[in-house]
Amino acid sequence: MGAVGIIAEYNPFHNGHLNQIRKIEDMFPGEPVICVMSGNFVQRGEPAIFNKYIRTEAALKCGAAMVIGLPFAFASASAEYFAGYAVSILEATGIVDKICFGSEHGEMGLLEEVARLLAFESKAYSDSLRNNLALGMSYPKARQEAVGGLLPEAVEILSEPNNILGIEYIKAIYKQNAKLIPHTIKRQGEGYHSLNSSTDLSSATAMRAAIKSGEYSNAFKSLPTHIADIYKSQIENEMIFDFNAFSPYLHYRISTMASYDLANIAGIDEGLENAIIKVCAKYKLISEILVELKSKRYTYTKLSRALLHIILDLSKSDFENYGKNKPHYIRVLGFRKEYENLLKQMENNAKAPLILNLKNSTDNLSETGRRLLEREIIATDIYNLAAPYPMVKNFEYTQPLVIV
Repeated sequence: MGAVGIIAEYNPFHNGHLNQIRKIEDMFPGEPVICVMSGNFVQRGEPAIFNKYIRTEAALKCGAAMVIGLPFAFASASAEYFAGYAVSILEATGIVDKICFGSEHGEMGLLEEVARLLAFESKAYSDSLRNNLALGMSYPKARQEAVGGLLPEAVEILSEPNNILGIEYIKAIYKQNAKLIPHTIKRQGEGYHSLNSSTDLSSATAMRAAIKSGEYSNAFKSLPTHIADIYKSQIENEMIFDFNAFSPYLHYRISTMASYDLANIAGIDEGLENAIIKVCAKYKLISEILVELKSKRYTYTKLSRALLHIILDLSKSDFENYGKNKPHYIRVLGFRKEYENLLKQMENNAKAPLILNLKNSTDNLSETGRRLLEREIIATDIYNLAAPYPMVKNFEYTQPLVIV
């Protein structure tokens, strides 16, 4: 019997995520659900509202059998790299044979058509994409227009974020020749960008906004009741993480880096470093800086990732090297005790080193794998700079596996 993979952020875990796991349990009775989850930084280029261990505990208490960490370099990357690395981790476990994701479209056919088009680019598609970029379109818009010219019926699905991620998962399976079978579940409830926090199926976006504004009663309407105490504890201890809290660290980095060093940071191109330097001289908060930098060419998310990569010192060359010969390791963050046998199965079948404990964890890693893991440890320490009280250096070494 195989296992079903989910790629998620759980930022935070909510009723929609619980419904997905329950539907998977109905679709594939008895098969464990293994999640690859973003760590302390997420795909929009922001800090997760709660740390990865809290989010791991929530997922496990809601039915996930195991949670595996997605390294920060790929968790904070564009959809293509986010999806590609996460898919490679699921494939490397040696025990996951299916992947299930939510999508606004809710059916596989057209999603697979688009994924094939993007995975095996035709000259017509490549030429159209190049021309659209030359016209000054952002990459997402240029790609949507290029796909629409060849598959007119696909234009709408490329405007929805979960469809886009789903297509990238399928595309990654094609390009990696992975043996994962993709399945999709139609997304229910409020839309991804909705700020309506008054329903029991509000979006994670709405929940984060409600939590940060102190409207906890609204945010908790969309929480599975049996994990509410996990979040309440974090809120009471003021362990809520917001990107603006990192503003001083961004300004420190900008002040101590030459413009050519900024230009070498992952996600910064076309002279963006000069615009960042100019805007940072006028505005203090990251939210203000992002508003001022936003343009037709630069999406909010692209800019957010660029600023985060400056803070985390993620260079273009480092990112390129981390993406080679992937994945470099499989780091388990937690598991349900009833599924402890999965660890043994992965030890016997995994195609990458398995990390359960950071002590002596580098013994079986490649040099690139060691560097990636070391950077992950540093990224957590940088994340913890925004905590309301001092946190120990090398915090990751103090955290045991989350076992539920």
